[in-house]
Amino acid sequence: MKKLSLTVVLLLATSMLSAVEVTPGGSMLFWNFWYNNADFTSGTEDGDNWYFLFGNLTVEAKWDEHLTFFLNPAAIGVYGMHPCLNCGAISPNITMHQMYMDVNNIFDTPLSLRAGKFRVFYGDAFVLWDGGAEGVTGAKANVNTGTFDLDILALRIAEYGGPGYITVGPQPDTLEVTVPPDQNLYGAHATLNFLEDALEVNGYFYNLMWADDKPMWLGGRFAGDIAGIEPKVEFVTMMGDNGGEPALNYKGMAYTAQLKYGLPMAPVKIGGGYVYFSGDDDLTDTENKAWSNVLQSVYMYDGAAATGFLGFGPGHLIVTGGFCPNPSNMNVINGNLEFNPGAFTARADLFMYSWNEVPEGVDQAVGNEVSLVLKYNYRDLITFGASAGYFMPGAYYGEDLDAMLGGVFFFNKSF
Repeated sequence: MKKLSLTVVLLLATSMLSAVEVTPGGSMLFWNFWYNNADFTSGTEDGDNWYFLFGNLTVEAKWDEHLTFFLNPAAIGVYGMHPCLNCGAISPNITMHQMYMDVNNIFDTPLSLRAGKFRVFYGDAFVLWDGGAEGVTGAKANVNTGTFDLDILALRIAEYGGPGYITVGPQPDTLEVTVPPDQNLYGAHATLNFLEDALEVNGYFYNLMWADDKPMWLGGRFAGDIAGIEPKVEFVTMMGDNGGEPALNYKGMAYTAQLKYGLPMAPVKIGGGYVYFSGDDDLTDTENKAWSNVLQSVYMYDGAAATGFLGFGPGHLIVTGGFCPNPSNMNVINGNLEFNPGAFTARADLFMYSWNEVPEGVDQAVGNEVSLVLKYNYRDLITFGASAGYFMPGAYYGEDLDAMLGGVFFFNKSF
């Protein structure tokens, strides 16, 4: 009987594998951060560098065009543990960053469903992004007609309950267990494409719910690429309240306007942009005007083209701790020039950073930065490069301060 059961299992497994198309893949991303004079005082010994790695493997199994399974174990973080003495930086563990199932074109309609743990990224990570690594658990319904695309999300952002809170039968008052509320995100993101995808319009709504705290985001985005002109505009406002007594109402907002122009006679692009994240001008009233994105995630201005990693410029990236977290209460003015004749790319940026709201007597000027990034794609096999920023601190930090240098060496390879 056991032999017969094993034979049946092997036959079923062979049958399933013969009908599935399995595609392996993966990538490695390497960053070496460095800085000098982050205390803005040139007379002190102040500088460091560290290694940040991201390695991941992917396996996609596809049963015709209707069913797909995706698996993505990965590890990301700072590496530098002594191989024998176990001292130094604690190496990150390998975890399951993504694991989901897609059921596509249900009953031959434009409707598809995804369930499991997967990454979320919309637009330019202005409002909703999972940070690029761990992904989020939940489900997503998608309707895609080509011109129109709609995602409806139901995500478990943070699980606080689980089997550890199960109680069976009546309990004494002294042993009564209260299951803490989970944090959930519900939302929709719609996209319309025009002129053979040369123009894109997005609209979205998100509601983050944690007990009585229910902030909401409503926004829209426009991006295009027509005859070398690349405009991009996005605006989003916050609503809802924290459920307190009295309730604190969310009134934050953020917007950006960016433009690029590719010269017709040379491989050169000229660009610029303005980004605004609101701050709170009165901490004593019942309106919270400070901007916050949905998951407190990092931001990548213009795809983080100036750093090769995240944020705005490489110097400002170091000033904010290496990740440029949720950039509330700031505005940024940028101008850039990019030269890209083929495999080689060079880009120069000028950034001006300011706070929007500051206490009386505090200056708003955070600083200015001039940065340069160089990249080279070697035979479409590997991309490597380096960025450097010269950050000149503004009056917010004090007077007569010295500039700092910060940057990133990087390479990445996908297969």
